[in-house]
Amino acid sequence: MTGLAFLGVGIFAFVRGPEGDDRRAAAALALVGIASASQHGFSVVLTVWADIAANLIYLVLLGVLILRRLVGVGALAAGVGAFCAVALVFQVSQSGALRQAFGVAADMFFILMLVLFGAALALRARDPATASRIALSAAVLAAGLPFRFLDPALCGVWPFGTHGIWHLINATSAALLLSALARLSADRSTDRPSDRPPALAE
Repeated sequence: MTGLAFLGVGIFAFVRGPEGDDRRAAAALALVGIASASQHGFSVVLTVWADIAANLIYLVLLGVLILRRLVGVGALAAGVGAFCAVALVFQVSQSGALRQAFGVAADMFFILMLVLFGAALALRARDPATASRIALSAAVLAAGLPFRFLDPALCGVWPFGTHGIWHLINATSAALLLSALARLSADRSTDRPSDRPPALAE
């Protein structure tokens, strides 16, 4: 039931979300929590695919939020870009040959971690406060990945596995990331009269 952590984080982020992009990503994260709890409680084909679909929707909407908030692209370009990126990574992750070739590098959340660290590096000179917050989210995500990757091997030895720990750490990372992006929006709203451009758009 640790997947419900996503539901709690999603509801909290939705209530505090300053803009529609924030609230849509938060709502999708809450959906991940419901789907995850259903999948682990009733592991049938329908709930498994519902869990996968919820995660994909969240990653696409999170990608839209990141692209719009950090890069400053329009809604259509952000939607197309995020959808294509998530679809490509999902296809790679579903290919046995590619998974064997790339290992953990083909995992969606490993790639998300790299994207977050890259965004933090790109922002560090222009917006060090936001860069630090995003880097913290990426570091927490990185700390949780071993629990994600070791879970299948450990389930035979330890029935509880480590997937629940992964859920809790991933939910913490998501909370930090959504908070960082929401705070960036709030900071910019105070600077709106000067029409300061997005941090990565210059």
